[in-house]
Amino acid sequence: MQPVRGSGQSGKVSSQPGLQSFRRISDCYRKVKSVKSAQRQKIKTMQPEATYLCDHCGEEIVIPIDSSAGSHQEYIEDCPVCCNPMLIHVQLDDLGDALVWSEAESEGNG
Repeated sequence: MQPVRGSGQSGKVSSQPGLQSFRRISDCYRKVKSVKSAQRQKIKTMQPEATYLCDHCGEEIVIPIDSSAGSHQEYIEDCPVCCNPMLIHVQLDDLGDALVWSEAESEGNG
């Protein structure tokens, strides 16, 4: 936006209240837009996958996260490295971040 120049005063910017109000509103709008963008980015960055360590072989295993299965999930999955069964626990927070841990599956689990 070009500054408004007063008549007869070369090189000086006119102090018009409307222009100052516009700048304040414009600055406020940019701040609100920035906050909304950050909020959208948090929503979009939900973890599509997470990792856990196998209790049997110690390998780090990557698993997909299915948020449609609820915020607290438990299921048994064989380790893709050593093929031993693992009880997988998944907890999702309000932003979709996952906390994942595992334990060796035993007859008492599941």
